[in-house]
Amino acid sequence: MDNWIKLIFDGINWAWTNIFAKLWPPVVAVILTQVMNNIRKPKLEMEPEGMQINPILIVNGVSQPGYPMWRIKAENKKLPWFLAWLRSRETALRCKAVLSFSTFQ
Repeated sequence: MDNWIKLIFDGINWAWTNIFAKLWPPVVAVILTQVMNNIRKPKLEMEPEGMQINPILIVNGVSQPGYPMWRIKAENKKLPWFLAWLRSRETALRCKAVLSFSTFQ
């Protein structure tokens, strides 16, 4: 019976020293890399600044009344102060947005 217990503990010791102890550093490195990439991704905030009425338009010599226009402010959020050593987020290139308008009557 003692030989079985010794074999089990030897197997656990071998697995710990040869598998788990050697695998945790790369696993931690992959997880940290993914977390840092996710933090540095662009995070756009969009908020309406308000509606403006354009002045009268002149098209082909004919004046037309102005039309309403919404101004939307898009801004790449800054990193939190404790991550300032990362310098800045990545630029927001090729970003897409879905805008939907609804009216309540």
